Amino acid sequence: MRKDGTTFPAEVSISKTQAPAGLEFTAIIRDETEKLDLIEQLRVEATTDYLTGLHNRRSFIMRLEEEISRSRRYQRLLSVAVIDVDNFKTINDTQGHDVGDQVLVALGGIFREQCRDHDVSGRMGGEEFCVLMPETTLEKATESAERLRKSVEDCSAVADVRFTASLGVATFQGGEDSSQIISRADEKLYTAKQEGKNRVAF
Repeated sequence: MRKDGTTFPAEVSISKTQAPAGLEFTAIIRDETEKLDLIEQLRVEATTDYLTGLHNRRSFIMRLEEEISRSRRYQRLLSVAVIDVDNFKTINDTQGHDVGDQVLVALGGIFREQCRDHDVSGRMGGEEFCVLMPETTLEKATESAERLRKSVEDCSAVADVRFTASLGVATFQGGEDSSQIISRADEKLYTAKQEGKNRVAF
């Protein structure tokens, strides 16, 4: 504890020496705040997408695999949505990459606002995102995906740019791994694109 009453993480090392008057003990206390702050910063950088603040691909897959393991063990539900910005290349080509980045940042904000506390949102790369929905049936996951789609359609965070997204939804089937459930959701995303974009397929 500091003099002002605040606490800090400390490393304490104690040594003993034989002095003429008997044993003497010396304690050295080091403030570890900066070290632990740096460790936390590195952890965040390793797991967070730099642009949107969502989980990066590696971190998202790790969380998905944890939930798959839990679903197998306890026979619990699990659904995944794959989201892709419609015509994103056109936005970049006509409006510039800065505007494209603003669109991705706006999407990150929508996911943080709309998804439940125990859902996990991640940017998989480019304009593709994923949302992991534990304890969620296909019906409920599709309803959540539709709310996300509508929020994207109504988004006005990027001046003079309107954009939409297509979504594919899949529910975990017992023998799958993370790549298989994402692949099935991705197939439904492709269906949504083929059917006219700005829609949810499941």
